[in-house]
Amino acid sequence: MRTQIVDIAYYLPERTESNTELSRKNPAWNLDMVVQKTGVYTRYIADSEQTAVDLGQRAVDRLALRNPGLLDHIDGLIFCSVTEDYQFPRNSYVLHERLNLPHSVFCLDIGLACSGFVYALAVAHGLLHAGVLKNIILVTADTYSKCISEKDRATKLLFSDGAAATWLGVSGSSAGLIDIDCGSFGKGFDGAWVPAGRARRPSSVDTLCEREDASGNIRTLEQLHMDGKRMLAMVGSLVPKQVRQLLQRNGLTVEDIDLFVFHQASKLVLDSLEKLLRLPYDKNFRNLTEVGNITSASIPVALKNALEDGRLKRGDRIVISGFGAGFSFGSAILEM
Repeated sequence: MRTQIVDIAYYLPERTESNTELSRKNPAWNLDMVVQKTGVYTRYIADSEQTAVDLGQRAVDRLALRNPGLLDHIDGLIFCSVTEDYQFPRNSYVLHERLNLPHSVFCLDIGLACSGFVYALAVAHGLLHAGVLKNIILVTADTYSKCISEKDRATKLLFSDGAAATWLGVSGSSAGLIDIDCGSFGKGFDGAWVPAGRARRPSSVDTLCEREDASGNIRTLEQLHMDGKRMLAMVGSLVPKQVRQLLQRNGLTVEDIDLFVFHQASKLVLDSLEKLLRLPYDKNFRNLTEVGNITSASIPVALKNALEDGRLKRGDRIVISGFGAGFSFGSAILEM
């Protein structure tokens, strides 16, 4: 018995923002140089009143439309996000009400960003195989645009808003999760973070004051701060090692894997992982050019796109790997 990805649906906001638009708004930005590193040409931006729960509900609605009767059989709802609607209660309970789910449904929130899908998959795997749950909808959704400064090139050109809904169940065949590994590097907790606005440093006039860094990026302490070079260094030192160890303990090599689906962090990150792991280009799936970095929804959206494009088919053996704020990182081997 294995934990299986039964189906995936996703939702991206209607509003898009192209590099042409950003260049028009910010003529001093050298977008050509930045895009060589990010690889992102289009971002999806939530409306001012849209939240992660709104996007997540749209994704679940699409999943339920594809699978009539699904919501009648769900006994678990996991919501992974770092952009909660409220400080509390958490998003899973708000979505539980929106979907009018039974009182018997187990709800859980996981506060992770780009590694969230893999971590949540590990949690769901434990719940399914302990017999606590039988069918889980995992919602990964964020609206990073609400905590990104319009004057911050380091983040503005990279991130998209979006949501994915993944139906997880137990397989009686060889399909499903083969192995999974999750790790942490707490010394890198401030590589990507929002320094203020919560209990450690409550919101104040000072935290809402804009500041300019050495690279000319302008943001407040209540907006996303990301040290791209530091994050790249942590990815390079930790993720390839984890992937290699995961393959080795299962008696597998790169040649045995049909497709690698990494968190779509940036072109620079994907290029680096491809080089460090010595992957053939056609085994490293990419969709960030069209959708940007969708944080926790990045991997399931990429998986769905790969299935739609014919790059991935049922029965293929794949490796997925997510990494980001924390610093957290997780990788898994699955048979689709």
